[in-house]
Amino acid sequence: MSNQRLAAGILWTAVPRINAFLADVEQMCLRPEFGAGDGHDLASVFHVRLAMWSGRRCRSCVLRLLAATIGVLLALCGTVESSTPAPVQVGLASWYGPGFHGQETASGEIFDQREMVAAHRTLPLGSVIRVTNLENGRRVTLRVIDRGPYGRNFRKGTVVDVSRGAARRLGMIKDGLVKVRIEVRRLGRR
Repeated sequence: MSNQRLAAGILWTAVPRINAFLADVEQMCLRPEFGAGDGHDLASVFHVRLAMWSGRRCRSCVLRLLAATIGVLLALCGTVESSTPAPVQVGLASWYGPGFHGQETASGEIFDQREMVAAHRTLPLGSVIRVTNLENGRRVTLRVIDRGPYGRNFRKGTVVDVSRGAARRLGMIKDGLVKVRIEVRRLGRR
C-alpha cells in the first residue's frame, strides 16, 4: 500500500471523529458561562471560522481537516491572546559577565557576555523581554537563557541579571544595580 493511500485511509477514518469533536466543542462554547449571544464570544468566532474554512467549498478530506484545525486554533488562540496584557515586573537589575563568559547556561547555550541576553529566576527559557532602565530611560530587548540572579544581589531585591553587553547599553556598568521595568514580549517554550 502506498503512503498516499495509507494517509488517505487514516484521514478518512479520522474526519468523522474530528467532526464529532468539533460539534462537542461548539456545543460547549454555547453554554452560558462562555457568554453566548454577545456576538464576540468564543462560540461565534468558532462558528464563523469553521464556516469560512470548512464550508461547502472544501470537498477534499485533507482540506477539510486542515481547515477545521485552523478554525479551532484561530478561535481558541486568537481571542485569548488579544485580551491578556503583557506581564510587567519592576525591580532591581544587576549584570554578570566575566566570571561566566564561555560557560554553559541553564538553556544549554554558551554564555557570551557581549550578547543581549539575561538570566531570570521564573520566566521560561527562551522568553524575550524588554528591560528599561528607570533611571535614564534606556531600554534593550533581551533573550532569557539562564537562571538567576542568586546570592547577595538577589537578597537585595534583584529580579534580573543582564549580560555585560546589555548593561553597557542600559548605562548601568558603573552603578551595578539599577531599578528597571521588565516587559515580557514573548514567552519561551521551556
